[in-house]
Amino acid sequence: MKYFYTENRSTRILKLIERRHSISVDAIAEKFEVSSKTVKNDVKELNSLLKGSALIDNKQGIYKIYIIDNSKFEEIKTNIYNQKEFLNSPQRRMAFILYKLMNSEEPYLTDDLACEMNVGRTTVISDLKKMREILNNYDLKIIGKTNNGLALKGTELNIRFLVLENLYEMIYGEYELDEDVIDLVKEITDQYQFDTTTFESFIHSLVVTLDRLLNGHTINTLSEKYGELLRSWEFTLVNTISDAVEKRLTISIPIKERIFLALPIIGMNTPTNIEGISPHVEITEEVSNLVNHILERIKYDMGLNITLDDILKDFVYHMAFLVNRLKYGVHIHNPIVDEIRKKYKVAYKMAELARDVIEKSLDVKMTQDEVGFIAAYFGVFISEQQIEKSKIYKVAVICGTGRVTARLVASQLKGIFDANTVIDLYSDSTVTSEILDKYNLVLSTVQANFKTTATVICLEKIFDEEALKKRIKSIKYIDKLDMPSMQGMDSILLSILDEDTFFILDNQLSYLENVDHMIDNLYSKGYVDDGFKERIRKREEKSTMIFNESIAFPHTINYENDEIVVSLGIIPEKAGENNQRKLVFLVGLPEQTRDDTLLVKIYDEIIAIANDKNTIESLSKVKGYRELILHFTKENDIFDL
Repeated sequence: MKYFYTENRSTRILKLIERRHSISVDAIAEKFEVSSKTVKNDVKELNSLLKGSALIDNKQGIYKIYIIDNSKFEEIKTNIYNQKEFLNSPQRRMAFILYKLMNSEEPYLTDDLACEMNVGRTTVISDLKKMREILNNYDLKIIGKTNNGLALKGTELNIRFLVLENLYEMIYGEYELDEDVIDLVKEITDQYQFDTTTFESFIHSLVVTLDRLLNGHTINTLSEKYGELLRSWEFTLVNTISDAVEKRLTISIPIKERIFLALPIIGMNTPTNIEGISPHVEITEEVSNLVNHILERIKYDMGLNITLDDILKDFVYHMAFLVNRLKYGVHIHNPIVDEIRKKYKVAYKMAELARDVIEKSLDVKMTQDEVGFIAAYFGVFISEQQIEKSKIYKVAVICGTGRVTARLVASQLKGIFDANTVIDLYSDSTVTSEILDKYNLVLSTVQANFKTTATVICLEKIFDEEALKKRIKSIKYIDKLDMPSMQGMDSILLSILDEDTFFILDNQLSYLENVDHMIDNLYSKGYVDDGFKERIRKREEKSTMIFNESIAFPHTINYENDEIVVSLGIIPEKAGENNQRKLVFLVGLPEQTRDDTLLVKIYDEIIAIANDKNTIESLSKVKGYRELILHFTKENDIFDL
C-alpha cells in the first residue's frame, strides 16, 4: 500500500476531479484523510492557480471541473503537475527524514534535521509522529530520543520495501542508471515480453540494490522462505542479468541481493501478453485449488456460476503471481482501486469473498490494492456475460399523420430506450397482427384497438418523454413487462417483486422471527419448497446474512421454482426508536441459475441501496406494495395505481 506521494495534495485532488468528472467533497476528504474544510481550501487554491482557464465548481457538495480555455488549461495543469518543491509538504519532509536515517551510521539529532530542512523543531516532531505510524506497516521503528539522536531500526529488506513502494521517486528521481546497463537488461528480458510496469519495477529494484550495496547497506539476513526462490526460473533470469551487470560495472552482487532482485519478477502483475512467460510459469496445485475454492465460495454465498471462460487462463496466472506477492511480501499499487470499488460493486463483493478464502488458506493479509485487481477480473466476466446474454428489444411505432411525425416520435424514443433497442416505423393503415406480434412493445399515436400479443401504449403525436418513461415504468413493474433498462432508470428488484412477495413486518419480532414469517407466507403461496426455511437457518448459523446494520440478505437454493424469487420485508420503526434492521431482502435461487446476469443486477441493486442511507430511510417508511411502486416511479400525480 502506498503511504507517501510525490505530489502535494492539491495536485492529487486536481487529478482525481479530472478523472472522476464529478466527486463529492466528503469523498475527497475521506480519500485523503483530511477535513472537508481542508479540501475546500485546496480547491480554492487550485482555482486561483488555474487563472480562469478552468473552474472547479461546487454545487451542493459535488465538485465538477469546467474547462474554459483548453490550451491554456493544459499548459497550467502541466506546470502544476511538474512542481518540484522539495520540502513544501509533510510527505516530502518525512521522505527526507527517512532518507537521512536510513543512510546514517550514527543517531541523527532532531535539531540537525530541522536545520537542514529549514523548518521548526516542532514541525519535525510532528512529522516523526506520523512517520512512526507508517513505519509500523513495515516492521520498522525510529528509536532514540529527539535530544540524543534518532536511528532507524529494522531489516534492510523492509527498508527497501518501504522505499520502493513509497519513496523511490523522491529519493531516486534524479538518479540515472547508465543507458547501456538499461539496454543490457532489456536485451536479456525481451524474450519474456515483460510489460513496461514490470520492467521499470525491476530497474527500480536494481537502482536501489546498487545504491545500497555500494554504500555498505547489504541484505545480511533473509527468512528461509526466500531460499525457495533459488530453484525458480525468475532467479535463473536474475542470475543472468546480475552476471552481466557485474561484468559491466566491475562489482559483485551477492546471492541475497540477487534473491531481492527476483522479487519484482516473481511478484509481477500479470503481463498483457502472457505468451512470453507461459512456458516458464508453473501453475501449482496450490494455485489451482485456491482458484477452485474461490469459485465454490462465490457459488455458495452468492449463487453465481463463475466459469471465467476466456479469462480463466489470465485469472489463474494472476493468482499464481498474487500468491507469490503475498508469500514474499511484495506489494503492487493499484491506482484505480477506488474507481473499481465504486463502479463494479458486485465484482468487488465477489473479490472480498475471494480475499476471505485466500487469507484463510494462506494465513496472510491482503491489501485493498490486491482486492481491486481481483475485482477487475470479475468485472470483466460480468461485463462480457451481460453482452453475450443481452437480447434485442423491438419497438413498433405506429403513426397516422405521415412519416416525419413518426420519425419525430422515434427520435424522442431514442432518448428513452438503450442503444440496442430496434425502433421501426409503421403507418396505421399497413400494420397487421402478424407484424405487431413480432415486437415487444407497440407505441401508437393512433387511438385504435390493435389485436396483438405485444403491449400497446397510445401516445399523443408529440408526447412528453418523462410521462412516457413513467408510463412504461409503471407497466414494467406492475405487469412484469420483460424490458431492458431505459435511459437513466431501472429496477430489477421491482421487476421481479410481486405484491405477494412484499411484506410489512412486525417490529416487535426479532430479525429471525420476521424471516420465518416471510418464508412461511411464501411457502403457503407456492413460491418456495418446504426445506427452504431449514436451509436459510443453517446458512445463518454458518455465516450471518446480515448485509449491514440496516439490511439483511438471507438467500439460499429454492427447489420449488426455476426462476429467481425475490421478497422484500420492511420493518417499521418503533415509536421513538431507530431500529437497526430496516429492510430484509429474501432471495430464493433456482438450483440451476439460467441467467446469472439477472442475479448480478439484483446484487448490484441491493449493494447500491445498502450504500445509500437516504434510500434506506425512505424505503423503510413505505407502508404498502403500491406505495413502494410509487416511490420508485414517482408518478403520484399521473397514474392512479
